[in-house]
Amino acid sequence: MPAFVNASNVRTYLTVTGITGQWDAALIGSNINAASSFLQRRTGRQFEAQSALTKKFSTHGKAYLTIPDLRSATAVTLNDAALTADSTYYLIPDRNNSGVYVGIEFPSYRQRLSPGLNTFDINYTHLRWGGSFDTLPNNLSIAGDWGHAPLPDELLQATVVLASWYTIRPDALLANARQTPEGNVFDLSGLPVEVTEFINAWRIEVDTAETVG
Repeated sequence: MPAFVNASNVRTYLTVTGITGQWDAALIGSNINAASSFLQRRTGRQFEAQSALTKKFSTHGKAYLTIPDLRSATAVTLNDAALTADSTYYLIPDRNNSGVYVGIEFPSYRQRLSPGLNTFDINYTHLRWGGSFDTLPNNLSIAGDWGHAPLPDELLQATVVLASWYTIRPDALLANARQTPEGNVFDLSGLPVEVTEFINAWRIEVDTAETVG
């Protein structure tokens, strides 16, 4: 389970010095785990670093597929055929230029067979050549390093804010608002704006992947 920040980061953000009760390390740590997993799931991203891991995807014959934060690829296989970087496949970086790739494109899927080509004799219609929507499940395999190293600053901030919100949220369960000893009232009925803006800026639509180690 990912944990992108620590309890000390949350206490500093909330400007508290206590380490017991509501500010207990175990309780805040649980909130951090929940916040980290929530942000990764809601954005469809793979922020947590994963090294030397293979993920499989189903392309359904598409020329472009969204993938979750690939840092570097060691091997890419499509329909049992090994592909070559910047030739038979291209990796697409994310729009935030965060050092990872969130898309893969296959130029051969965009090609059309030439008129008169004897596809039966050369077996060019075999699945390994692409260009067909009749593909098998998990026909794309990508081995490499996934996630971010180091973690993006925006992710760290969003995690601290969300974990802090989880930590003080119990004070507002009945009224959706929290009142401080000084009389200040904070609306806790919705997610903090830093969290929603982060999700909107970093969210991608990723097809379901099977992780095979």
